[in-house]
Amino acid sequence: MLVPHLTYFWITALALVICSFLFNPHQFVLIDFLLDYREYLHWLSRGNSKTHGNSWIAYCRLSRTMITGFKKKRLGDPSEKFTGDMPGARISVIIFSEIIMPFLQAFVCVVAYLFVKSVDSHMPNTSNHGPSGLLRIAAISLAPIFLNAGALIAFFIISLVFGPVLSHCFVKFGAVVAAVVHTWAVINLIASVEFLWYLEDWNTSRTVLDVIAAASIQKVVFKLLTTLLLTREFKHDGTNRAWWSGTWYSKGLG
Repeated sequence: MLVPHLTYFWITALALVICSFLFNPHQFVLIDFLLDYREYLHWLSRGNSKTHGNSWIAYCRLSRTMITGFKKKRLGDPSEKFTGDMPGARISVIIFSEIIMPFLQAFVCVVAYLFVKSVDSHMPNTSNHGPSGLLRIAAISLAPIFLNAGALIAFFIISLVFGPVLSHCFVKFGAVVAAVVHTWAVINLIASVEFLWYLEDWNTSRTVLDVIAAASIQKVVFKLLTTLLLTREFKHDGTNRAWWSGTWYSKGLG
């Protein structure tokens, strides 16, 4: 039976998937596609062992500065030339755009998830008496964050102990540590989605709704951490490189 609103949803989803290929003719050229994909992978990984303005970490730092602003400029650091002066946003703007709006989005997604979970997937006319949907979505949302935080702490200790020595022998020590942690984060995320799919009895539609709700909760958590705990950003990327390489000495960050 054809359901109009579901048909519109899947047509929209399909359009979003294929529009990048339809409106970018170069995507049909295999060589251009591979070159773009290689550049994308480099963009994700660069900037952890040496300064690079066109990198994922530089983009993240620049995004955070819209909330936190910059610290005072430190003369003589070459990485500061990649950023200009940017004052922090007003408190009212931060509260509305970075806290209230993500919270409302998460609230709507979680309510939709709980509504679907209130009905038994095998018997649509009966209520679901299984595990609490709220506890499940909270665990699925927060577990990857805690696992990634644990990996960050563990590799921070490793880089702090071995980094000052190994960085002199192996220049890309920081980049390797960052790659390992980022790979763990990707595997962790994929595993959480697969586990969620298993919990939903391989029901794809429910799993997609669960992932949307979990992502919205994670967004709220990161927005709160960024807004409430982070201080102003340095214009240089010394903290990022020192974190992965363990070479905090002589960085002038104290």
